[in-house]
Amino acid sequence: MTVDEQLHAILLEMASVGSQGAAYDKWSPDFVKKEVREVWTNANAPLRKAHDWEFTIEDFNSLTTKELKWLGFCRWDSKHWLIPLVYFNYIKDGETLVSISGIEAIKGKDYIDLDVRGGVLAYGWMRESDFD
Repeated sequence: MTVDEQLHAILLEMASVGSQGAAYDKWSPDFVKKEVREVWTNANAPLRKAHDWEFTIEDFNSLTTKELKWLGFCRWDSKHWLIPLVYFNYIKDGETLVSISGIEAIKGKDYIDLDVRGGVLAYGWMRESDFD
């Protein structure tokens, strides 16, 4: 699978579990939270069991601008792309992320606030050029 296909599969898996939690009246709120959390942390998620996906900034840079937008990434400014929360736990530890304030943080080492606005974190990476 290509990087965009892998990211799309993660997005669909999360959407599927979230939709089930909303649709199934018999699922308790605690059960829904457990199911969603397992997918988000990718601890017992089917994709994690089948694949050992971890993404790097290089992987994100391999995507076209159109693919990034389609997968939910958001441009902060001309070079700064923000990451959707759904992918955060699939980013390889050791990757350097940049906040909207310009502060660098290393995933797995430094504190990264997971507060979301518009579906994305206030952290992302700098991309030197666009391509479609």
